[in-house]
Amino acid sequence: MEADCLYDMTVTHVRHRPVRHALRYRIFMTLLDLDRLTDTARQCRLFSVGRFNLLGLNPADHGTGPGIDTPAALKRWVQGLATAEGVDLAGGRVILCCMPRVLGYAFNPISLYFCTDAANTLRVVAYEVHNTFGQRHVYLADVARGDMRPGPMRHHAPKRFHVSPFMPMEMGYRFTLARPGRRFALSIRGEAAEDGTAVIDAVMTGERRPLSDAQILRAVARMPLLGIKVVAAIHWEALKLWRKKLRFHRAPPPPSNVVTMGS
Repeated sequence: MEADCLYDMTVTHVRHRPVRHALRYRIFMTLLDLDRLTDTARQCRLFSVGRFNLLGLNPADHGTGPGIDTPAALKRWVQGLATAEGVDLAGGRVILCCMPRVLGYAFNPISLYFCTDAANTLRVVAYEVHNTFGQRHVYLADVARGDMRPGPMRHHAPKRFHVSPFMPMEMGYRFTLARPGRRFALSIRGEAAEDGTAVIDAVMTGERRPLSDAQILRAVARMPLLGIKVVAAIHWEALKLWRKKLRFHRAPPPPSNVVTMGS
């Protein structure tokens, strides 16, 4: 899997019940090898790690717990989550797909970690979900060792983390994810726990671009306030759902475990 690139993304959500509601936005994301970030920052004057720049990554924007202030610390954190679930990632790579900081600010509704073992075989995908209450949770999926069959990966996990006040907790998620290449493709279906019917479909698709100063300028020129745009869109869509009189679900206490293991 080649990292150190940008993806021009289109995000769509379609809510099926209790009323139909759809949205479509443009964003961009970076795909970064956590072991190569120092070299990446040297090659791109407009990209930095842990300090202000036009584009950047702050490790503290990801992970949970104290001390995640370097790419190495972030890598240890996500590998530690896998180790606790019985998956050995020692000697492997961790590639992070996320929205970067733009002019010092970022908000990621979802970030993805692609984790390999020492043989460079993809073993774990971690879906890190952020809500607007400052909380984070990880849905962890163990990829079968040696499974190199073509086609997308499919994972399932019960919902354990509150995101939208207009969405119940009694749900499950079905993730369908292609290994990133020339294109990026992720779909997440939210299903009602009682009967498995679709409640919402969220889809992210993108085209790969090289991570270069020219492409950074192009991306930021098109979306100069990316993080602010994302937060504003979340609240704008929430207002529209409220006007449609959807039921409001109060936020439950966050789960005691930061990880939900999927299948």
